[in-house]
Amino acid sequence: LPQDGSYRLTMVGYGPLYEQLSTYAYEQLRLSSELLQFVVKPTQEQLLNLYQNADLFLFSSTTDTQGLVLAESMSQGTPVVAIDGPGQRGIIKNGENGFIVQNLNEMKEVVAQIACDPLLHQKLQQGACRTAREYDPQLCAQKMLLVYEQQLLRAPFQ
Repeated sequence: LPQDGSYRLTMVGYGPLYEQLSTYAYEQLRLSSELLQFVVKPTQEQLLNLYQNADLFLFSSTTDTQGLVLAESMSQGTPVVAIDGPGQRGIIKNGENGFIVQNLNEMKEVVAQIACDPLLHQKLQQGACRTAREYDPQLCAQKMLLVYEQQLLRAPFQ
């Protein structure tokens, strides 16, 4: 992470605001494509590469209920800074694998804090990797089967 305050931002995804955001960034703010890059509909391989090359994954959704992209990010050792929401609370552990913040100003402060503290960044990366292991598909399937087995043992058949 740069300590001089110069950041590069890659926005990944697509939606109804893509054209408006792109126009605002490049034409009104006059940001260069070196500072801000838009990636629309990346392949899975491209997406994993973007996570691997990122210092942080910033997540601003307050309505995502599962937060699967958070686990994807962490699977590549990329910590998450996210605005509080239901999907975020189940995976992010403040100071261990990322941070949950309440608003964009707090997000900006946390990003600056991490940028100034390489040891904290390294700790968050390690925590992200540990968390991602909990989301291994085989482990999740085993946990789900265990839940079903427990329910079948409790419920009488009719």
